Amino acid sequence: MSIMLYLVKSVTKSLGLYRTTLHLTQIRDLLTLSGRWQRQHLANAKDAMPNVGFRLDVLKNIGKGCFMLPVIFCLLLIIVDQVTKYFAYTRLQPVGSITVIEGVFSFTYLENHGAAFGLFQGARWFFVVITILIICGMIYYYVKLPKEKSYNKARFALLLVMSGAVGNFIDRVRNGFVIDFFHATFIDFPVFNVADSLVVIGVFLMFILLIFVYKEENVEK
Repeated sequence: MSIMLYLVKSVTKSLGLYRTTLHLTQIRDLLTLSGRWQRQHLANAKDAMPNVGFRLDVLKNIGKGCFMLPVIFCLLLIIVDQVTKYFAYTRLQPVGSITVIEGVFSFTYLENHGAAFGLFQGARWFFVVITILIICGMIYYYVKLPKEKSYNKARFALLLVMSGAVGNFIDRVRNGFVIDFFHATFIDFPVFNVADSLVVIGVFLMFILLIFVYKEENVEK
């Protein structure tokens, strides 16, 4: 405050206004009022801060509980499934089959009108409805899983199954059939695709977790 008065005094002296009706005491009063206004303004701002903090806390909580990362993970798996099916349709369909390792593995184009691995042919809409119910059930189970990190493996398994189910669901709705192209010829295994693999891996992982890792009473919480 003393520095401000000194500066004001110096300026007024230089301008010849030192003995004007606006004395230094009046200037001091004005500065005091200005300081009070600034303090009041800061106090009002501080009063508003809890609301801002509340909004930030809400956003953090939403971020913790949101499904953005799982959704992105599922979308990436679905995209991989659909891209591989596209290449199978455009590149593999004209030739039918490409041998990778003789008597062991090949790429074989197949239009599957049934379930995974060619089972239950011709039941398109039945599997569409069943797939919707299964996906809804898995989403419900995913949400109800305990929040502990130890259950991240179960969440991962569910995401694999959901991604595979959605991948084949898209084919059934859009084409009326599912495109398969992986063929393990050494055991004459049914032709399958990426989505089938995701479903099998996810189910197998969940089975292992339920049998050897998680206790029944913990899963039912």
